Amino acid sequence: MSNTIMKKGLRGFTLIELLVVIAIIGLLSTIIAAPIQNARKKAKDVKKMAEIKSVASALEQYAEANGQYPASLALLAPQYMPVLPTYALLAANAAAVPVRDRFAYVVYTGTPAGGVATQFAYHLGVHLDVYAEALKSDRDCTGATANAIVLTPPACVWFNGPITPISYPDWAAGMIGTATNADFVGSEGADINCTATADCVFDITNQY
Repeated sequence: MSNTIMKKGLRGFTLIELLVVIAIIGLLSTIIAAPIQNARKKAKDVKKMAEIKSVASALEQYAEANGQYPASLALLAPQYMPVLPTYALLAANAAAVPVRDRFAYVVYTGTPAGGVATQFAYHLGVHLDVYAEALKSDRDCTGATANAIVLTPPACVWFNGPITPISYPDWAAGMIGTATNADFVGSEGADINCTATADCVFDITNQY
């Protein structure tokens, strides 16, 4: 006598049923994936903005100690900040960092009458992946003005004396603008999706 017991009324899933379940799972995955990806981008942008403010603080410490801003962000570490943020790495040494993720650091050099050339101001920016309210309160600039008593927007820095050519030691080619002899605007731009390299740039500027 066989020990095998055959249960009646039991059957497996049909191919149609399996396909329907797979389709539903795929649809739910697509719906859930978009918000998760967006949240990751926002978290990455928050990190960028926090780091750019840390770099700005280190720049002020450097200026207080040296009487001018550094020619390169690399001069900040390790004395003024232990480790340079990933996004602030020099373009020449940051092959692993995408261009849109690098910090763009511009230093302005001015020479007062009878004085010595001084790196008296800087402009620091980084591209965000997602449009943020912080972009409404950052510092969008077009450059420096010479012999200006009153700072007229959209210029960000001024110097009481002839301005020598502006240098771009940490310029991230292709990130913002195209010329190497013109400041980056760092505006929000018309594309709130932040797809263009010139859009959604969070920037800070100051002068010593």
